[in-house]
Amino acid sequence: MRRILVFLVVLVLLAGCSFVSNADNRNPKVARDLDVSQLAMAEPLAGKVVVLDPGHGGKDPGAMANDLIEKEVNLVISKYTKRFLEEEGATVILTRKNDREISLEERSEASEKNDADIFVSIHNNTNELPSIHGTEVYYNEVPYEDASNPYPEESKRLAEQIYSVLTNGAELNPMGVKDSGYNVLRNNTVPSVIVEVAFISNEDDAERLKDKNQLQQFGQLIGQGISDYLLGYHSERYASDAY
Repeated sequence: MRRILVFLVVLVLLAGCSFVSNADNRNPKVARDLDVSQLAMAEPLAGKVVVLDPGHGGKDPGAMANDLIEKEVNLVISKYTKRFLEEEGATVILTRKNDREISLEERSEASEKNDADIFVSIHNNTNELPSIHGTEVYYNEVPYEDASNPYPEESKRLAEQIYSVLTNGAELNPMGVKDSGYNVLRNNTVPSVIVEVAFISNEDDAERLKDKNQLQQFGQLIGQGISDYLLGYHSERYASDAY
């Protein structure tokens, strides 16, 4: 009796293995679909091209205050954003990878040259009043000097998404999403924004901009905002009023 039971168990196991094997053989597409699905989850931004533009550079230092030079801070944050997006599968183009001066035209032309999906210029701010602090994000809608961005609604949505994620995630003072006629925005061919992360002229903001961990956080949050936009998410926490 025991031998019969053992024999039956072996038959059941063999039949199960055969079923799984035959199922795989009958559906080779299943394995491929699983691979594609897993890849999409690992690299959700595969196929997307993002131009990141670290503001200023070379002979143009940008804002200088509190022992900080804006061009240097912009580049560091941009590289952290680049790393984040590349880990999500995106192709990222930096308009400058080191301390060199490039024209506004070169910056905006990078979008068309690289067939980009979006353009994000990363800056830091300054003000005569040292008490002013926080984050602003600019997009272009109203024409300036007979030019305007061809995608104002998408640019605004991109600006709102980055602004929301950055100000909430890093607890930066939200100063608003604003329409502006900056050259790299109005003369671009894709949805475009300028992110003014913080104020170099403000002592508290400046201390955060001197902290490598803070710069990494800012860069990653900008990257998260970009990723959310490209994947079609939209934060409900956006507040348009400047403080």
